Amino acid sequence: MIRRCLSCQRKSLSVPHRKFHLNFGATGIPHPDKALKGGEDGFFADPKNRTFGVADGVGGSANATTDPGLFSRGMLRHIRRSLSEEPARPSLCDALRDAATALANEQIGGSSTVLLGRLDQNRLQIANIGDSACMVLRPSPRRFNSSIPGKKTTVNWPRIVLRTNDQTHYFNCPYQVCCDSFGQILKTNQYDFLEVEVQDGDIVIAATDGVFDNIFDQAMQLLVMKHFVNAQDVNAAALANAIATEAMSIGQSQDDPKTLTPFSEGARSEGYEYAGGKLDDVAVVVGLVVGNDGAVDQDPKAILHNLD
Repeated sequence: MIRRCLSCQRKSLSVPHRKFHLNFGATGIPHPDKALKGGEDGFFADPKNRTFGVADGVGGSANATTDPGLFSRGMLRHIRRSLSEEPARPSLCDALRDAATALANEQIGGSSTVLLGRLDQNRLQIANIGDSACMVLRPSPRRFNSSIPGKKTTVNWPRIVLRTNDQTHYFNCPYQVCCDSFGQILKTNQYDFLEVEVQDGDIVIAATDGVFDNIFDQAMQLLVMKHFVNAQDVNAAALANAIATEAMSIGQSQDDPKTLTPFSEGARSEGYEYAGGKLDDVAVVVGLVVGNDGAVDQDPKAILHNLD
């Protein structure tokens, strides 16, 4: 895990590479008890600038006068605006700093996790604070035992190329930012920055903890595999919706001892009694990596978000 990278301070020094695009799908589903206010998670996906982000307003910061959803979505609005500035093209870290400055002036109550991504030519950059997560999956031939004894079948299995790790102070207490702490968190490098070279056909999934608390990584791989025959057949919007729906379905199995989830296993490993799913807001962004010669099936100006 890299805390700091030169890419946060200046543009990549690598020689020019083939440029890729991201075909996006994105969705959010609020916790049923928070549906009227739209939940507390935010997301955006910007095809033109090849950037995306998810943020989880921390429920523990809510009170009678504070809505963490207003903070998470307001933060992402500042970040998206900063990342779209031309010709400067600020880095992810610069966009976080811009948002920290703006929020310090606005003094919006609440706190949030945040995960950002940008595709720069053939390199995907990720900045993360908290327990949202990002996976890069690469469909690759893999043999599995078939239903016929003694025979095997070969499928395009989406193997994990990159996966972020949670940042937590203790169980179920993620690193988070608020108006007063945001700038200091960035100054003391309390964020993770990762970079990976992508290929045509890679699948990027970024989501809040409402997804990854309920879906194991291998189950996510299986879910992705079921949605494509080859990379060109993947529908990003349909996959994002399927992931969000699956997470909410599992989350509704709270207190069910027969339902194993990453959250319940994590709780038991820390000495807590917990069974079943964890019902929560979910926000999901799916990005399909497509080369210049591939089909870009969406308007580059059509930004997907729930920030209004």
